[in-house]
Amino acid sequence: MTLAITLGGNSIGGYVNVSILQVEDSIQVKGDRCDAEMVLDLSDATQLARKPRPGQILVVTDAGTKEFEGPVLTVQETPGGPPYVFKYTLAAIDYTYFLGRYVLQGGSSAERLFTPLLIASTNAGNMIISIIQTWFPNNEFTAALTNAGGYIELGPVIPDQEFDYEDIVSAIDRISEIALYNWYVDFDRKVHFFAFEGEDAPVPIIFLDSATEHFGNLTLTEDISQVKNRIYMTDYGEQAVRYHTFAGDNYTTFFSIPYEPKEDLTTMTVAKGGT
Repeated sequence: MTLAITLGGNSIGGYVNVSILQVEDSIQVKGDRCDAEMVLDLSDATQLARKPRPGQILVVTDAGTKEFEGPVLTVQETPGGPPYVFKYTLAAIDYTYFLGRYVLQGGSSAERLFTPLLIASTNAGNMIISIIQTWFPNNEFTAALTNAGGYIELGPVIPDQEFDYEDIVSAIDRISEIALYNWYVDFDRKVHFFAFEGEDAPVPIIFLDSATEHFGNLTLTEDISQVKNRIYMTDYGEQAVRYHTFAGDNYTTFFSIPYEPKEDLTTMTVAKGGT
């Protein structure tokens, strides 16, 4: 494994504890995450220039393949022992974070705070492209159909959609759910929108006994605390005759009984006033 790690354009691989570097890749939970820890001696000018700050872009590559890229959300600084030495714990998320910072409203810029955004019925992919290109007109994100060199499939036609102060991540989630598609933003800020069945698995087959390099952070736990060889059920049998009493109020006409009647029930008697 050949790791290269940069923060704000500066190489920090020599200061990061790679043994606990963690990248979490998930499509279901939008936004890949990366947690890293680094130690710096701030008395050294080179290391001082690499002091992490929230908002900087963290990039992790392995043998030339980009494993993560996105902004640092939080930086925790704790004394590292010797003078001027500090430990920094970084938590970063991918570029999906920036989409979630914008809410959708309609109308002109002056009216946008008061008018919901209405997108007429069209293909789901076109809806997503319209949202991205309207809110990011300077191509901060790439959103184009697959037949135009992009990564967004056209998808099915879906009904009109109205968005009122709904953030872009939530809006695309809704469109994807209606279309039965999925989506994500890659590390180059390209928006992908695709059908589940059309996406190939990253690994065609995994041999669980030998291919441990594909396990990631898989943890198996065995627990016998809930193993039982007998289960006792009490208060299950129905009495031959059961009585229920309800107080009337001159208005209520339906009364609920606490137990479901037996399947072979043949007679149910209702008496008023105890008679």
